[in-house]
Amino acid sequence: MSNYQYGCLKQVLNGEFIKYDSHGKVLVRVQMTNGLFDGIYERFDIDGKLYQHLEFKNGKLDGKVEQYNSDGTLEYTGQYANGLQSGIFRIYGYKGKIDSEVVLENGQLVQIDK
Repeated sequence: MSNYQYGCLKQVLNGEFIKYDSHGKVLVRVQMTNGLFDGIYERFDIDGKLYQHLEFKNGKLDGKVEQYNSDGTLEYTGQYANGLQSGIFRIYGYKGKIDSEVVLENGQLVQIDK
C-alpha cells in the first residue's frame, strides 16, 4: 500500500497545495496534512477542466474517485476505503452509458455486472 507523502526543504507540507502551469492555470490542487494527501486531490487538463477527482485520508485513497474525458463527461467512478477498492466501479462510454460495472470489497473482485 502506498502512502503519498511530500515535503519541501525538509519541512512537511500542510494545507492546500496548488500547482500552476506557465499561464497561471491550476493543474493540481490537493489538501495535505503532515506531508500526506489528506482530503480532496484534483487534476485539471490544459483547458482548466476537471480531469480527476480523488479523495484521500492519511495518505491513502479513501472515498470517491472520478475521472473525466476531455469533453467533460464522466469516464470512470469508484470508491476506496483505507487504500483499497471498495464498492461499485463504473466505466462510462458514449453519452454517459455505463460500459462496465464491477463490485469490489477490500480490493477483491466480488461481482461483475456488465
